[in-house]
Amino acid sequence: MLLELLWLGRLPVGAAIPPDDTQVAVGATVLAISVGHYLEMKGMPLVLLSVLVAIPLGKFGQVFDKLARHVNDRIASSGFNALMAGNTGAMERRHLCGLLSFALSSLATAVVVISVGTFILLSFAPVLIGAVQQTGLSLQYSLILVGAAVLLGTINVNRSISLFCAAFIGTLLVLWLK
Repeated sequence: MLLELLWLGRLPVGAAIPPDDTQVAVGATVLAISVGHYLEMKGMPLVLLSVLVAIPLGKFGQVFDKLARHVNDRIASSGFNALMAGNTGAMERRHLCGLLSFALSSLATAVVVISVGTFILLSFAPVLIGAVQQTGLSLQYSLILVGAAVLLGTINVNRSISLFCAAFIGTLLVLWLK
C-alpha cells in the first residue's frame, strides 16, 4: 500500500486515477493503522484484510462522484447563464461551488470507507485474520498483479508505464531480498 500511496502523489488524480480509487487507498491505509492499533494487530494479513474491506466500499465513491457530476452539470448551466448576463461574480461563485461539490464527494467517500470499514474490521477481523494468514503470499501477489493490470489499463501519462514497471520490479526485488 505504501507503493500505491507514493504513486498517488505522482499521478494526476482524476485524469489518470478515479478519485474514489484514491479514497479507497487512503481509507485502507487508515483502516490498517487505526484498527491494527486498536486491536493490537499488525503485519501484512491486517493490511490485506483492510484492502479487501475497503475495495467494495469504494463503490460508494462512484455514487458520490456521479452525484457531484450531476450537481456540477446544473451549476455549469447556471454559470453559463450568469456569464451571458455579464455577471462574472456569480460565475466565480458557481465555479467555487463546483469545486466544493467534488471536495464533498471525496470527503463523503473517505468517511464511508473509514467508518463502515472500521465497523466491519472491529467486528470481523479477529475471525477473518486467520483465513487471510492462510492464503498468505498468494493473496498478496494477486492483489499486486490486479492493481498493476488495472493501472496499466487506465494509465494515460507519458512514460508512466515504464516508471511503473521499474517500481513494480524494484518492489518485487525488495520483497525477494527480504
